[in-house]
Amino acid sequence: MTFFKQKALIILTLFIFTLPLFSQRILMGDDKVAKVNNAIITLKELKEQYEQVRLIYISQGMNPPTEKEVLELMIDDKLKEQEIKKSSIILNEAAFKQQLDFIKSNFLQYMLQQNPKFQYSDDKFISYIEQEQKISYDEFIEKLEIKVKFEQEIGKRVEGQIQALRTKTYSDAELSKIRSQNIQQFVIADSVELKHIFILTVDPQTGKPLQGTQLQTQTEKAKDCYDRLKKGEDFNKICNIYSDDEATKIAKNPMNGKTDPGYIGYISWSNVTEKEKSFIQQFGNSVYNKISGFKKGTFTEMIQGKYGYHIFYVLDKVTEKILTLDETRLMLTAQLREYDYQKILLDENQKYMKELRKRADIKYYKEEYK
Repeated sequence: MTFFKQKALIILTLFIFTLPLFSQRILMGDDKVAKVNNAIITLKELKEQYEQVRLIYISQGMNPPTEKEVLELMIDDKLKEQEIKKSSIILNEAAFKQQLDFIKSNFLQYMLQQNPKFQYSDDKFISYIEQEQKISYDEFIEKLEIKVKFEQEIGKRVEGQIQALRTKTYSDAELSKIRSQNIQQFVIADSVELKHIFILTVDPQTGKPLQGTQLQTQTEKAKDCYDRLKKGEDFNKICNIYSDDEATKIAKNPMNGKTDPGYIGYISWSNVTEKEKSFIQQFGNSVYNKISGFKKGTFTEMIQGKYGYHIFYVLDKVTEKILTLDETRLMLTAQLREYDYQKILLDENQKYMKELRKRADIKYYKEEYK
């Protein structure tokens, strides 16, 4: 992902559903653009939001929407906010935390692109929100809660459709069509398929290297893992107990859809794509430069990476090939289910918005935006 696109992703993540709080003051003359029930949207708010949306679209290589189209999005968001505030929906705290953590993660990645030595803190994150969004952090949190509650409401309305989708099957003809349309996704260059056990040697809060007894403890833990593997203990068992990479401990292998502790996926040593760049950013060049020497069906020695020790297990090693339909069946099925899932949510969202607009008192103050 380019630096500019990373910036746009942060803006998209932070600002969709987090429009500035609309003022309730009495506005005169050209300051007003639209009224949504008892809330006013000003020309200044529209111009600011339009610039943010325009940046996102341009960064993705798309033609930006018009100011009128952005105004309609702002009206929709205000209707959602008003409806949720009237409802008795109880916030799903886990879903809220997941979304907030996702935003913080994107913020950290963006800042590291600017400054590799950047160290995250909540104070820095809050400052970024308030400077970019020009609202208080409490208001930002309120907007995010509204977003999560609205998603809960949409999910409740389509619960039956989602349940049916979980058991939906797709024909070979449907799978083959999607595979043909996206064949480049299924070309594997000279690659190794990896999983790993990771032992952290930096402070997870500051990113600074561990020192003294803390470093010694982690190093001994990595050595113990390696020694136990040499004695024949199960890689998955040791990964689940000792690995500090919580995300890959619950990762699923796309080839069979099953949890595969420590799973990373295919990494090429001959074709550096965004995936390989991400691998290098996470693990470091010293690790990446060794992968071509890995042997299938073996685990490596302890390898010092950017943030700690890695012990890799090599599931597969392949020369360039195109994955067959059978090899991609589960992956394609998952992609089609995800597409159908998103379509169900989008269709219900549009249906719900039509209902809200029909009941709402919406007034436009400028002819060009009607």
